[in-house]
Amino acid sequence: MILDLLGLWEEDAVQAQPRTSCRNVDIYKQFVRNQQQFHMKAKEQWQASQKAREANHQSVAKPQISHFYKELHSIPGITTTAIPHTSVDTTEESSEEEVDEEEEELYGGNYEELSVSFPPTSTDTTPSD
Repeated sequence: MILDLLGLWEEDAVQAQPRTSCRNVDIYKQFVRNQQQFHMKAKEQWQASQKAREANHQSVAKPQISHFYKELHSIPGITTTAIPHTSVDTTEESSEEEVDEEEEELYGGNYEELSVSFPPTSTDTTPSD
């Protein structure tokens, strides 16, 4: 089913429809990009993420947030909340699984939870008391 939807999306007529809609003209004229521009944007975001990761790994100062996450935070309806870190008792041996070292290195020990909230629609109903 997903492949069918992707197949439909690849059709030129489907791609052209939103661009020619009157209410989307202003939006789509800003997004005329070719494959090379998309590649460069992804490469820039990857490099910025790598630099932030390296800086977080080498520094004890406040962790930096990569440019990609700053853009993500600017999208309305998306909020991030920090997950509180739990303390580990090192005086006793623990049989619990430890955090994967690779993940800790990638994220610098700072984990965030992404939550998306949408406004209620007219079809949403709340039970009355």
